[in-house]
Amino acid sequence: MFHSFLRPFLQPFLRPFITPLIYQTIRQKTYLPTHEWLTDKDSDGIIKMGISHEARKELGGITFIDYIIEPQDIIDKDNELITIESIKAVATIQAPFNCEIVEVNENLENDLDSINKNPECEETSWIIKLKNLD
Repeated sequence: MFHSFLRPFLQPFLRPFITPLIYQTIRQKTYLPTHEWLTDKDSDGIIKMGISHEARKELGGITFIDYIIEPQDIIDKDNELITIESIKAVATIQAPFNCEIVEVNENLENDLDSINKNPECEETSWIIKLKNLD
């Protein structure tokens, strides 16, 4: 950590190295007001969706994820996709736009540790993959 007297001198030199890291982190995910995150589209147009740290904190420990949808389903905006049960509450995740369900994360049905420990990990804690139809 910088000592307060060194910070004004070192910041101009470190900014070119730090700024791209911050920009890249922000650019990779879009956060919705309902505490879900969406990744940028990959080369196939697929978007991963998951829940934020804030949502996980509000829910407490997640105990069950009920997929109301199946792959290849076409879902209209604001229709229910998933029900998440936790120690404190039951929450639903709705479609952020008209979409096609590509895949559900079946690993979460048997092992909720990854989503409880790090809900924003794109590799293990995504809940569904979808394609935007708008």
